[in-house]
Amino acid sequence: MGTHNERSFRHIAWKNRLLARAIKLHETIRLVKVKLLINSIMIVLVQALVLEHFIPYTRTIIVH
Repeated sequence: MGTHNERSFRHIAWKNRLLARAIKLHETIRLVKVKLLINSIMIVLVQALVLEHFIPYTRTIIVH
């Protein structure tokens, strides 16, 4: 019986390691997604600011 229990325990440990690795991978992917989202939001904000800053100049150029 002892060998069977050892085997199943080892199997559980192996499964737990795999699960832990999968969770860690999932967390990493989520972090990367959040970082990418923040980056894209920042880019959009910067573009909006730049456009707002330059639109008056382009308007005056077009009007004149």
